Amino acid sequence: AGDMLDCRLADAPEMEIDLVGYTLKLDAANYMRRLPLREDITVSSPQGVHVPSAETNATLPKAEAGVDANYTLSELGAYCAEGQDITTEDACRAAAAKLGLEFELSWPGHDDHRNCLFAEDGRSRAYFNFAGATAAATPPNQQYRSVCVA
Repeated sequence: AGDMLDCRLADAPEMEIDLVGYTLKLDAANYMRRLPLREDITVSSPQGVHVPSAETNATLPKAEAGVDANYTLSELGAYCAEGQDITTEDACRAAAAKLGLEFELSWPGHDDHRNCLFAEDGRSRAYFNFAGATAAATPPNQQYRSVCVA
């Protein structure tokens, strides 16, 4: 990986998966993972990748995990109503795609807008903040909308 901190940004070949009547094309941003791994993640456990957290092992609500879920954007500078948060990067990507938004990246934004958001500050992109409990308790940026399960 050299000095690269995110393999999704690598100059890597496009992958094509041919299905009956459809070709799925993936670039590095879709099939590569971030590097380096967080310190609390190990890849040498007997179960494979291990993340020691009750949150990551929790069952997602059906609406968030399902492809048929409906999504909405909050008001500017607001979080989702209780129980409507999107709490994983994969679910955030799916919600952004369903809303026709371009997903940019995930980052550990301590004291920044939590979970899945859409930046209306000129970037017009969706992001996922995986800072968890260290994200801001109240929305810190009036130009962000939360992406929520409807």
